[in-house]
Amino acid sequence: MSAVLDNHFNTLEWTYSNPEEKTTINAQKKDNNILLKGIYRGNAISKSYTIDEHPWKEFFPADLSQFVVSDKSEIVFWCIAVFDPGAMEIGEFSAKKDGEEVIKINGKSVNAVHLKITFTDWKSVFWQGDFWCRREDGQYVLYKGVEGPGGAEIVTILVREIR
Repeated sequence: MSAVLDNHFNTLEWTYSNPEEKTTINAQKKDNNILLKGIYRGNAISKSYTIDEHPWKEFFPADLSQFVVSDKSEIVFWCIAVFDPGAMEIGEFSAKKDGEEVIKINGKSVNAVHLKITFTDWKSVFWQGDFWCRREDGQYVLYKGVEGPGGAEIVTILVREIR
């Protein structure tokens, strides 16, 4: 995956490739439209999504760092799914701050902001993710969630930073 972001970490262009699935797509934002083209699972795909004033954030929560360190309590944004169900469809998401806490990451105490991220519509019954980001700089450090109804619990932890 690669992307072009603006100075607020909003996605302007995004490229996704998965050779095992015979998928290579590119999406570009033009005004309030996102144009997606390429090959998806071996078949040509071309879609256009119309979005509102909310930003496109294809790399959440990594691209939510400015929100994390802000005084705002919620942000609404758009993201294109790459996994089923709903792959190659766009969804509107909400990230809400759910307090601050000290968590352990690699044996070190980290002051973190807890984010709850979910869809803004009926799809919220299928997925919600809990994300923790470092308070000082908004760096994403921990994710806990269940992948779909009856799915396995997934935990992702920041292992190492290269600065």
